[in-house]
Amino acid sequence: MDLVVKITFEDIQPFIRYAQYLKLSSLESPSPFDFVGSRTAFDHRLFYILDGNGTITINSNQYKAEKGMVFLLKSGTLYDMCCNDNSELTVLCFNFDYTQKHSNLNMPVAPINGSLKNNNTIESIYFTDLELLNDSLVLTKMEKLEGALLEIVSEYVHSRIWHTIRINSLFASVLVLIVREATISNSNTKRRSHHKTDNILKYIQQHFDEPLTNEKIGIAFNYHPNYINHLIISETGLSLHKYLLQYRIQRAIGLLQCTDMSAQEIAAKVGFSDYNHFLKYFKQFTGYTTSFFR
Repeated sequence: MDLVVKITFEDIQPFIRYAQYLKLSSLESPSPFDFVGSRTAFDHRLFYILDGNGTITINSNQYKAEKGMVFLLKSGTLYDMCCNDNSELTVLCFNFDYTQKHSNLNMPVAPINGSLKNNNTIESIYFTDLELLNDSLVLTKMEKLEGALLEIVSEYVHSRIWHTIRINSLFASVLVLIVREATISNSNTKRRSHHKTDNILKYIQQHFDEPLTNEKIGIAFNYHPNYINHLIISETGLSLHKYLLQYRIQRAIGLLQCTDMSAQEIAAKVGFSDYNHFLKYFKQFTGYTTSFFR
């Protein structure tokens, strides 16, 4: 039995143990290897519905499975899937761990029929900062993940050099997008707030070289400056002022690496009217002086 490990989402270092297509069909006679009956996995599972229609049961909850749906299951979860009558269901399946602790177990571990005894899973994870990942997660209309998931399967199947680095990094990106969508989808209010914040961030990125203030951005969007600051903190974890400074410093790094402009010219180019302030914040955000990036 693996002890429960408490981590934050930033601690994840995914390990893909298996990535493959699964095709279920009611149009053909079942083979001995077909998916039949409820089972429980020793590691975590991600299912993406690539095509067709069917039903996925997670514990005692049934879900209509349609193209673009994502099912994220913790290890030890009882699940079942089947296609509808006279139809087929194609699923991308991923067996994974959230950490590299058991990466030595690199061969797929077959699920067992029924429930696990003594919760004997490979990895038991508890997220201290994301309660939504401590239970099963079901999302619809996630077609934006399809390209990355297909690439993971291709890398896994062909096992090209350094494929494990590639698939684990791709999968980490997929998990980030899933968590973002799940967080936004918690309520329509949050979805609307996300849309507002997205527009504000785009505005900042388009006008970062201007003398922006909270008040000026508030006027542009007809919001109170405090409300805008609240939206930015909710989305990025940074105040509006810190986000703007960080974005300006990121753009300055790009100019240092790609142009012959002096540091003083770059400071003015990215919106700093005071060169000394630029140097102060540059060192504060990067830990280095501007000469390090030349």
